[in-house]
Amino acid sequence: MKKDMDHEVDEIARVLLRKMGDFSDFIQTAANQSLGLMAGSVTPARAVTALMASGVQHRNVLVRKTAAEHLLTAMERIGAKKLLSGIPTSTEVLVCMLVNLALDCHQSTRYYGRKMLNLLMSHPKFDSYLKKSVPSRDLEAAMAMIKQKGTEDHQCEPPSAKEHKKSKKNGLMMPQDNLPSNGGY
Repeated sequence: MKKDMDHEVDEIARVLLRKMGDFSDFIQTAANQSLGLMAGSVTPARAVTALMASGVQHRNVLVRKTAAEHLLTAMERIGAKKLLSGIPTSTEVLVCMLVNLALDCHQSTRYYGRKMLNLLMSHPKFDSYLKKSVPSRDLEAAMAMIKQKGTEDHQCEPPSAKEHKKSKKNGLMMPQDNLPSNGGY
């Protein structure tokens, strides 16, 4: 079904990524699983294109994180050599987006961005694409972050699912001490 589904992948990715922004955990889980199946069922290059077009620049943090997660899987299937041997303009766009993901405001998205950059760093042309396509201030920040965090996997682990649910619930609830008292009314 790989090539038969390729022409539908852009629309499927767009719809599923939009569903990742839903408040229902059930819908988010189903959309995430479907995105994983989609990314595994189409050619990796089409998955990369669809996820870059629909998800990595989305305003919703969870959508960006999910797109980055599945983008990493597709990029690992392709490999650094093929990713950086494509058309120079598309390669520069890819490198620029990966740096943006590595500098994202959300910890999990940064993790996947660093993993993708680490995948490409082994290629000899990576430095030239990095210098060409990334603004100097972003380049300095990305290189400082990579030097500070390191490139090892154990130093940039994503938060656990428990921590994610805890922070999600804590962000929506106010502590009892901060609530106004009824004594004055």
